[in-house]
Amino acid sequence: MAITKKKVDRSKTEKKSSKSSKSSKSSKTVKPKKSSSSKVKETSDAIRYNGKVAEWKWLSSFLSCCFEMKDDLDETKMIMFGSAEQAFHYFKTHNKLHREKIMGAANASNARHWGSEKSGCPMRDDWAEVKRGIMKKIQLAKFKQNVTLAKKLIATGSRDLVEFAPWDKELYWGTDKEGKGDNHHGRILMKVRRKLIKS
Repeated sequence: MAITKKKVDRSKTEKKSSKSSKSSKSSKTVKPKKSSSSKVKETSDAIRYNGKVAEWKWLSSFLSCCFEMKDDLDETKMIMFGSAEQAFHYFKTHNKLHREKIMGAANASNARHWGSEKSGCPMRDDWAEVKRGIMKKIQLAKFKQNVTLAKKLIATGSRDLVEFAPWDKELYWGTDKEGKGDNHHGRILMKVRRKLIKS
């Protein structure tokens, strides 16, 4: 009895193996990179503000308004600030020369310049840990000492306050066009609002 050997069609097996390798490659999906900044959940009536939005510019730290605060290096000394932005950069450094330049600034933008790294302003070592707490104290002083502003803040009710700051690369204080960012400035204002309502 003759035994016949089955011939294997190599071309067919090669095609099958190539197809299986292609399918395995295509099955691998590339996971999108997660954004470092979370997206702020805004309500439909959320207030998106900054110094350029006329209706809500009074919520911005760049608004010109006077209020007093104690000097952190000498609590017997009271300092009169011309804006929340000026106060923020004043407390950012303990360098006497830069503090004088910040206080001598003609406006909030100039104060920001003298308190920036570009001007060579040396930041205090604990700034990353204390900056939010200091910002809250500044905003409390701003609104408590300016009755008209306090009334306007209370009048916003329970609406979300979101600082629109797409120029901020870190998106720490505000958010970008897509609503991504930490919005710490807006969160602080909402805390201040709750305190004003209770008082």
